Amino acid sequence: MRALKSLLLLVALVAFACGTASAKSTKSYAGTYGLDSANATGSLKLTQVKGAMHQFEIMVYAKDGATCNIDGMIEIEDGLGIFRGTFQKCSLTIHFDKGKAMVDSGKACDQCGGKATIDGAYVKGKMSKMMKK
Repeated sequence: MRALKSLLLLVALVAFACGTASAKSTKSYAGTYGLDSANATGSLKLTQVKGAMHQFEIMVYAKDGATCNIDGMIEIEDGLGIFRGTFQKCSLTIHFDKGKAMVDSGKACDQCGGKATIDGAYVKGKMSKMMKK
């Protein structure tokens, strides 16, 4: 009888752990985030596709007129998404914290012209100056 209770407890704990793990992967980070920095304005748009998978689009306009645009699919779990683009030759991470999406590409995205970079803090719901025009 004691072995049966232990087995049932173990099964219940495993079921709870599986449910918790799947709940983490379904959080949506969808929305529009705006970038306003001293060097650029831009936007990050995220659309939840299924579970942790999100479609993203980043568009940045540097003050010197250079632009940077990248889009693709990214899986975001526990507030962190890692994108390794093969076609666009750009790798980046997106880390979410307190309504901000922190984008870091290591300034190595090929589609960025001049001194443009997609790196920076994008604030959820904030309309950048570029988007207001």
